Amino acid sequence: MKKGWKIALISVGSLLGVVVIAVSVVLWLVFTPSQLTKIVNRVAGDYVLCESHFDKVDLTLFKTFPDAGLKIDNVYLVNAVDGALCDTVAHIGSLTLGVDVKAFMKENKVIVHQVLVDDVQACLYIGSDGQSNFDIFPKGDEDTTSSTFSLDSLPEMNLKRVSISNLCAQLQNDKNGLYAEATDLDLNVKGTLTAGLVDADLDLQTDKMMLTTVDSNGKTQIYAVLDEPTIALKADGNLDKVKGQLKMNLKKGRFNDMINETLQASKHDLLSLTVPFEADLQQMLFTLHDDSRLKLDDYALTLGGTLQLASDRQPMEIHAALATDDEWQAEPLLAILPAEYTTWKKGMDLDAKLKLEATAHGTLTDTTMPLIAAKVLLADGRFSYPQALPCKVTRINADLQADLDLGKGGVSKGRVNSLRAHALNTDLTLDGNIGDLLGDMRIDANLKAHGPLADAEPFLPDTLKLSAAGKADIKAKVGFKLSQLSKMALEQMTADATVKLKDLDFTLDSLHAEAPELNLALRMPATAHKGRLADANITGSGKWIVENGSLKAELVNAAIDAGINNPLKEQIAAAFNIRVGETEANIDSMMVSLESLQLKGSLRLDSTQQNILRQYNPDVDVNLHGAVLYMPSLPDAVRLSQFSLAYSPKGANLRTAEVKLGHSDFQLYGTVDNLEKWLDHEDILRADLNFTSGYSDVDQLISLISGIGSDPDSLEQMRQEDNVPAEANPFIVPKDVDLTLHTHIKRCVAFGNDLNDLAGAVTINDGTAILDQIGFVCKAATMQLSALYRSPRPNNLFVALDFHLLDIQIDELLDMIPTVDTLVPMLAAFSGNANFHLAAETFLDARYQPKMSSLLGSAAISGRDLTVMDNNTIAQIAKLMQFKSWKDKDNKIRIDSLDVEMTCFRKEIEVFPFLLNIGKYQLCASGKHTLDNQCGYHVELLKNPLLAKVGVDVRGDLSSPKISLGQVRYADLYRPDKQGVVEKQTLELKRKIKQALEANVR
Repeated sequence: MKKGWKIALISVGSLLGVVVIAVSVVLWLVFTPSQLTKIVNRVAGDYVLCESHFDKVDLTLFKTFPDAGLKIDNVYLVNAVDGALCDTVAHIGSLTLGVDVKAFMKENKVIVHQVLVDDVQACLYIGSDGQSNFDIFPKGDEDTTSSTFSLDSLPEMNLKRVSISNLCAQLQNDKNGLYAEATDLDLNVKGTLTAGLVDADLDLQTDKMMLTTVDSNGKTQIYAVLDEPTIALKADGNLDKVKGQLKMNLKKGRFNDMINETLQASKHDLLSLTVPFEADLQQMLFTLHDDSRLKLDDYALTLGGTLQLASDRQPMEIHAALATDDEWQAEPLLAILPAEYTTWKKGMDLDAKLKLEATAHGTLTDTTMPLIAAKVLLADGRFSYPQALPCKVTRINADLQADLDLGKGGVSKGRVNSLRAHALNTDLTLDGNIGDLLGDMRIDANLKAHGPLADAEPFLPDTLKLSAAGKADIKAKVGFKLSQLSKMALEQMTADATVKLKDLDFTLDSLHAEAPELNLALRMPATAHKGRLADANITGSGKWIVENGSLKAELVNAAIDAGINNPLKEQIAAAFNIRVGETEANIDSMMVSLESLQLKGSLRLDSTQQNILRQYNPDVDVNLHGAVLYMPSLPDAVRLSQFSLAYSPKGANLRTAEVKLGHSDFQLYGTVDNLEKWLDHEDILRADLNFTSGYSDVDQLISLISGIGSDPDSLEQMRQEDNVPAEANPFIVPKDVDLTLHTHIKRCVAFGNDLNDLAGAVTINDGTAILDQIGFVCKAATMQLSALYRSPRPNNLFVALDFHLLDIQIDELLDMIPTVDTLVPMLAAFSGNANFHLAAETFLDARYQPKMSSLLGSAAISGRDLTVMDNNTIAQIAKLMQFKSWKDKDNKIRIDSLDVEMTCFRKEIEVFPFLLNIGKYQLCASGKHTLDNQCGYHVELLKNPLLAKVGVDVRGDLSSPKISLGQVRYADLYRPDKQGVVEKQTLELKRKIKQALEANVR
């Protein structure tokens, strides 16, 4: 049985072989290659409009079985067009057409079933006017205007197989700025194409594809090189409307000129695309079904939408949507990108799960782009960048969206619906809008942060020795443009921020601060105030403690209000209102405490200045109550029960300063000017103050201001050079100040004297102290003093004075001014009340003792009802003058009146003639004496009961003078003239005071 089947099959096969050989011989005899070549070259002119050439045409049977094959070798199509890369449109090494033999034999029809193409070189070109070099086929009768060709004009086709192998093609499209190239392309199509209907499967493989697009300015927009792409296409429908599915896979590729590294996936194909579609070729409208998928390595997108290609009647229009299938992991996605695109993340560690949704709607032209709306969701993100960020940011979750208008003049915007993150132990949240996303971004955002203050430490420079404990709760609303931020145009930016601090424990170098609660608020711009940039407010409850080395301050329930005005690069203005309750502070060994303090005003910062007042230009009101200041240099605390000051760059108005220092209590009020210029050594400090006091220790007060403006080292050096005793502490008049004190002191102690009702003007003018008609009362007399005092050296002081003492006990006068006893030795012989007027100038030593060699002065002494003390010199004079009963019943010598004038020049004192009335006697005396107690006086009896004149001369040492009768000098009824020497000296003092006051007038 088996042997029979074998014989039958061999017989049938042999028969078929004979038939094939017979048909081949017949076809070879009928259609020889030379005859076919002539036929094809002749017929080609009816179907191809350009120059064409075919080297050889032959029949083949086996390659196209069961169809008869028409094999054409070396097909050339030549169509020269200006601008094309070459004249040859295409060169085909081998073209085989499978033709239906039956239809040709029976009906004389050429029906093509198969097209087989090998070794193709194509150079296609479309000019800027739309004309192409491959427009080489006749136009259909129904469409004489279209530039495209119709397959209906070709030989009748019922394609079942199309195969193209080893295709290398170039396409240059000057109209759309496009260049494409493919090498080693293989294409196989299975299916049917007949009567305008298509049902086919297409498989395409190539070694490389390249695509470049250029804009109207010649700038490259897209550059892509695809390595080993494969394309599979299924399509069915007619030639106008086709449904199908496109699949594409890409192993690796390069994109854009700046990418030199080839993209390659780690595990799979770099790119895979599956697109179910519909195409309306007549309208050039392509629809992608919503289940279209694009996959990049492990990252898949779902695509959908429509694409309307451009035509002469309308531009390209896109309506598309895409979304990620699942959450994408960012880190491996970035890993497959080329290094050129990821240099920005060098040193960074970042990752997140992300989901993306996006849509594009609109036209695509040179000036317009589709509107793109995108939404991105991030989850479980992390970010660290040690070079710029000292801590990791984790638990990043965000909901972001953007609306992009990429066309000319378009404005894009974005929105942060929510963003949450965690850094160290701090939680952060953010939401807001971003305007002009691709231009000068406008950011309006809300920020919240909650966490420990210690989290801020890693962000600070290592050189800043700062640590902070406590918790912070921050809320901020900000609005600004990037350009405003880069220019620091603060007046155009908005911010409304609050910071709540709890359990603050802050240390910066030696500065330490503690506060149980501290609230900070900032608002900018402060639109409620014209010209105000920002308002700031700081409040806190409980006791704040601030320490800086030896400084320690305690503030209770403090509050600060501030405003910032008109900022420039080097000038910022700020208004403020600071209120502090009970406060204590320690600075070195100095301590300050106060009940309340309010600082209200403004600052204008000018960083170009060195002077602190000109740096800040304060305009401030200071109100202080219940302050106590302890300083080692003061024996007692300084107590300010009230202090109120208004300061501006124009000057200071001291409204009141109620001070208690030791046993002194006083009140100051008045004006202070030139403080800024004084600090810059441009002018002296000027002040006009009122000084009122119930009781003052003048010696202590002047010691506090002694030496201000002088160099302490220079003063000490002068003390050593002049051998100043350690216990001597003369008053050194302050320099660089012009201070006037209008004084009224009820009680005071000055130079060991108790004085009452002291009133008058005291002026300190750049090293000169001036007392202008100071009136005061002591237990001995009423007094008035004008004086000028300078202290060029501690042991060389200068004083000029005009001193009035009214109705003073002579012994009290001598106790108060011991020098008077030296100038007027005979004054010690009198007792009673007298008037004393002294005008003098002299240099003093460090103990305030006059340097007699420099003394220049005059004095006047007048008195009534004086008593002469027992004195040997007077007794001898009385004996020579034969006084009888010149003592009263109490055995005392009483003088009815005394009026003496004298001058002193260096060491010599001259007493001008004066009268003494003693009972019934009248005497006239005059003379001179020196400070070494040598004298020469003449005393003459002008009136006596005996009517006899007697003259007595007193010469020699004042302690034991030689007394003898002398020649009578004066006429009868002699009355000595008033010399007015004191008045002359007083006028000279007034002249010097005037010069001193005018010396620094500018």
